[in-house]
Amino acid sequence: MKLHLTAIAIVVVAATTSNAFVVPSASITSATHSHSSSSSFLKMKMKMNATETSFATATENLLTPAPEPEDRSSPRSFWDTNAKSLFDSVDVDKSGNIDMQELKQVASELFQDSVRDKEDLIRLARDMDTNKDGVIDFNEFKQRWLSNQEQANTSKGARRRVITSDDVMQVEKYFLKAKESEGLSPMKEELSYDDIQTVIDVSRPYYALENEGTVKIGDETIGFVADVSQEMPFPHEDGKLGFSEITRHMAIAGSVAAALRNPKKSTHYYLALNGLMRRNEVPPSSICDGIEEIIPFAGKPRIFAYSTHFNKRESTSEIFLFTGETHGDGDVVRMNVSYKVIAATLYSRFFPKVKGIDKSLLGPWTPEKSNPYTEAIDIPISDEVFDRDSIVYNAKIPKVCPSKCYGHFDSSPCLPVAFLIGHFVEAGMQSVDLLRKKNGIANKPLLIAKHGFLDAANLVQAGTYGLNLKGMTKCIDMDKGVYKFTFDAFADEDGNNGEKIAYFAVTFAETECEDLAPSYD
Repeated sequence: MKLHLTAIAIVVVAATTSNAFVVPSASITSATHSHSSSSSFLKMKMKMNATETSFATATENLLTPAPEPEDRSSPRSFWDTNAKSLFDSVDVDKSGNIDMQELKQVASELFQDSVRDKEDLIRLARDMDTNKDGVIDFNEFKQRWLSNQEQANTSKGARRRVITSDDVMQVEKYFLKAKESEGLSPMKEELSYDDIQTVIDVSRPYYALENEGTVKIGDETIGFVADVSQEMPFPHEDGKLGFSEITRHMAIAGSVAAALRNPKKSTHYYLALNGLMRRNEVPPSSICDGIEEIIPFAGKPRIFAYSTHFNKRESTSEIFLFTGETHGDGDVVRMNVSYKVIAATLYSRFFPKVKGIDKSLLGPWTPEKSNPYTEAIDIPISDEVFDRDSIVYNAKIPKVCPSKCYGHFDSSPCLPVAFLIGHFVEAGMQSVDLLRKKNGIANKPLLIAKHGFLDAANLVQAGTYGLNLKGMTKCIDMDKGVYKFTFDAFADEDGNNGEKIAYFAVTFAETECEDLAPSYD
């Protein structure tokens, strides 16, 4: 099975989503079509320069595409990457082709909009068999499968809707209406962990949200709220949470918001493969005031998430994380995440159980087992090459052990994207130390993530393979301590680079540095 991670802007988030995130320029430029010209004029407090910038203006800055390097290619889409696994699961007799009987068994599951009766099935088989040899080969299957996914995503794709200001303005209308109407205050309706487990398959210990609830205004469900606690080590970073943990909790909260919008209230998998994160983009005050009212500050960061787009295959959520008692205190992190939505019955076709895995390492997790998300990440870098203000290097993630994925899909575990991001960040921080020493700077200031972008095409399934990482760290401003990390991740095939799994980019800076404009190159 192939994996892809592509870049989010910071660049991650993730990307989350595209997870890491070469920035696919198509996903940036396409978003401009959904960006309303009425970008009027939500004010955000940009704490770094103590001035106010309109929310819409900040969004427009994000929409400015950067040139894509000639030597950088985006990973394939999730549906493309996994088409062979899906085909193999349908080809029961392993003949290399799909016959009518095999197609019949899965037609209603895979092509539900096309097949309602026997005549539809015959028509589907005839259309797919383009060379008219009586069977469906892989290329014929793949062509129809990818076409179906494009048609299902009627809004041009959740991946392409990552960046927009329209959605937050729509949510603002609900809060303004509640503020102006008597007896229509926003309310929190408790949502238990057990209830959440009926609609998503992310469980403890990876799932670590607390005090969860739905946001209700009248009869309308607006979104999802929760508290979070710091758990993952972040020795090189400043703030209340490290970048990896921020993306972890926010992506999970966004998946719950998507599940609340899903009309099918059964277990689905929400794969956070594309994401964009920006620090200190504050939502309209009506939203902030409403969240502070329904989930009072208890000394922990708070999250508010809502679904901005949903169809049967893809979904997008916008998430805000507040670290302070009010939105004027602490940090505010904004993240947009795109998900691939997969029903539980279909998930095993994409990620079949890996043979030879020690079943004692599979979930469900219990407190007697180790919690990988409380342990420091160890990922040495090597083969460093310096060039004035930059350094390139390599790193490796060994074949993923199920014990490193607890809570991230018990039956067929996959490396959580946020945990992968943690490996990127740790490798990047080591490179900063080397780069500073090379330039005669001995101190090691704490850094804080400003912008992040991720674009992934797949998840790394436990027990399959490891990853080869090629990283570059560039010093944008040595005096102010601004550094940009970029990574390409490849499947490790016997020590060689296999298919490209991901691109990730993120900008870190010293805490006192002014906010930076997002960078996409």
